Amino acid sequence: MYARISLLAIALISLCLHSVKAQVDHGGADYAAVSGEVLDTDHVNIGVFTVPEGARVITEGTVLIQAREIVISGILDASASGSLGGFEEDPCLSGGGATVREPTGPGGGGVGGAGDPWPTAQCGGGGGHGGEGGRAELLTLPTHQRGFGGAPYGEPNAPSVQQGSGGGRGDVLCCPCSSGEGGRGGGAVALRAWMSVTITGEVWSNGGAGTAGSSATSTGAGGGGSGGTVLIDTASLSFSGVIE
Repeated sequence: MYARISLLAIALISLCLHSVKAQVDHGGADYAAVSGEVLDTDHVNIGVFTVPEGARVITEGTVLIQAREIVISGILDASASGSLGGFEEDPCLSGGGATVREPTGPGGGGVGGAGDPWPTAQCGGGGGHGGEGGRAELLTLPTHQRGFGGAPYGEPNAPSVQQGSGGGRGDVLCCPCSSGEGGRGGGAVALRAWMSVTITGEVWSNGGAGTAGSSATSTGAGGGGSGGTVLIDTASLSFSGVIE
């Protein structure tokens, strides 16, 4: 899921943005990312950081870009690179249990339950972030065991760079079967420039979609992950592009 955010909502000034990741120090040199490149660590002390027109550059997890100037003419994509969604697999192994992964992140989506009449597997709920995640569609009545949305977190008046949360897993009522997997949350990207940020392209931090289960009737689909964070910290901002 994603939302188009107003310029005022994302042009935030953060004087206390810190990163604990390993950093690549460019020594003041310019750095032009190339299409298909994956940035999975912080990049600091750059002259001009550029995502050229027509290029799509991917960030993984939480990434800080720190430069004198930042120019985004192509696409900087942090989508579905945040917290993992939930998943369950029942392999019907003798004496063994199911493999279960709960959704991660502060706003992980709720797990789908068994439907009524049985076996109708309900779907997982969506991850929360700036608001509560979406509830799964109620597939059968009068059951109420659908996955509920994850809890909201984040404080707009004290912005922090946080990843989106994973979607909840669907229910599993057959064997061997696997649930639908919850979508990953969006990653987090901070653009910090001590002179200017210019965005004529696009910056994405959408949550990933959930997947269907291995059986159309006895496994529920996973919920979608929530979007992550796009934070801009700069003395001058020129914006005519898109932020999702």
